[in-house]
Amino acid sequence: IYVQADAGSTVFLYDTGVELTYIAGCFNANMDWFAAWQDGDNIRMRWWDTEIDGYAIWTELDAESPALCLDDHRPWNVTDADVLFFYLKGNGLYYRQQRDRFGVERLLGNVGPGVRRLGRCGMTENYRVQIELIGEGPCEMGKFNPPCPTYRSQAPCL
Repeated sequence: IYVQADAGSTVFLYDTGVELTYIAGCFNANMDWFAAWQDGDNIRMRWWDTEIDGYAIWTELDAESPALCLDDHRPWNVTDADVLFFYLKGNGLYYRQQRDRFGVERLLGNVGPGVRRLGRCGMTENYRVQIELIGEGPCEMGKFNPPCPTYRSQAPCL
């Protein structure tokens, strides 16, 4: 994994050991970088683990389409800000959060077979986290408010 600023030089970050087909990334409130990538039928995430004071690798089996974001980027809320890790598994949209050391899997709802992948995610101007669902046809998340869209639009707030 390499990164480059618009006018800067390329910087090496991490060797995943596999050819990447999809990658997501973000920074936590301390500017530690997090990256998640598709590795065959699994997702791997490199994250800053405060218990070991270093980076660790998380593996989510039989999952796809990782997305990462900082849930609250407001400067006065740094101590409560978490990196959120979203992914698809089966027909479900799941997430894990940094404050649980990514150990608790939470099902947000069923997205149905029309959703192919996750797009953008992050805090909106209304201070809610939203996830973009990309695919075709209807999904099954209408129990949330607002109802789930049909194509390339934003999913419910957490």
